Amino acid sequence: MRYGVWGFAGMVMVLAMVACSGDNGSSVESEELASHKQVVVDEQHKAIIYHEEPYSMEGCVLDKGSFGWKEYQFQGTVADTTYYEMHGDTLVVFFYGNREDPHYYLGGTPESIFGEWTNIECFLYDGVVYCHDEADRKFRQTYSSAVLTISENEFQENIVYKPAYFKNEDYTNSSYMIELYDFLKESRHTPPVVLSSLFNPQEASRMDAYEKENGVNVLENTKTSAKFELGGKTYDFKVTKVKRDSVYYEVAVSVSSGEMSCSFSEETVKLTEESCKDLTVDVIPFYDQERDAKEIFFLGSQGTPVKKGGDEEKFVSCLKSIALGDKE
Repeated sequence: MRYGVWGFAGMVMVLAMVACSGDNGSSVESEELASHKQVVVDEQHKAIIYHEEPYSMEGCVLDKGSFGWKEYQFQGTVADTTYYEMHGDTLVVFFYGNREDPHYYLGGTPESIFGEWTNIECFLYDGVVYCHDEADRKFRQTYSSAVLTISENEFQENIVYKPAYFKNEDYTNSSYMIELYDFLKESRHTPPVVLSSLFNPQEASRMDAYEKENGVNVLENTKTSAKFELGGKTYDFKVTKVKRDSVYYEVAVSVSSGEMSCSFSEETVKLTEESCKDLTVDVIPFYDQERDAKEIFFLGSQGTPVKKGGDEEKFVSCLKSIALGDKE
């Protein structure tokens, strides 16, 4: 049995989305799930043991090629162990016991590991810990934070989106533009097909520095469009449609150079009994009809945002035709 990308089973840490500016319908679900979870902290061995009992949940299920709203039985998880260290006000967590990939947090209380801890986005590389500078971290946390909650029945990291995240409309100073520049420069990079990256802001000064370092000459720029030169070619980028409502959105973009124009769209829909019936297997990443036709996927419960995209293959192929780099 396989689980859809929005399933909860089999994970020590669940990465979820929370809109702190309003109710996204997750509170009842969270209380229901909490009753099936158990978190034990072994302070002597600096270990967190997480266990989830089998439980059922009503939601959207793809069962042997057919979408429907039904009760779904989760098998729960075997006890899994994560290790941690406390260094002053900093909590270091080694998920799944992986000592090579520590995660760093601030918050909570020095006397106890229980509480809410904010990920400060540091990472370990070649034995050295690297962190964003304080100004950059504060800028990022103005819009969103990854918050790890540890309690007797909760061990989960949520992406918490702040009100500023939903008010931001400067889409050309965003993570998406960096992804687009990288791909146009060398198409071996990850294709820019995740349009929600448009909502991840970057400081204007950092964008300017990136563009200068990578040979991007911006000729014209607004919050929704940009004309730029790269490697002797001129490109036009436009956000042709954007509609946002909390974590639900519709967005479309176009990228053109010369006579060639590439367009792509993406949206998230709120899972309900009605919207579930209208879904297609395209909403499940890497779904293979021959391999997965007899499998069961749980997409989520009431209110879960499900991403629906356009033809990624066609968009990527089009971008490769106007890119500078390797077109293999």
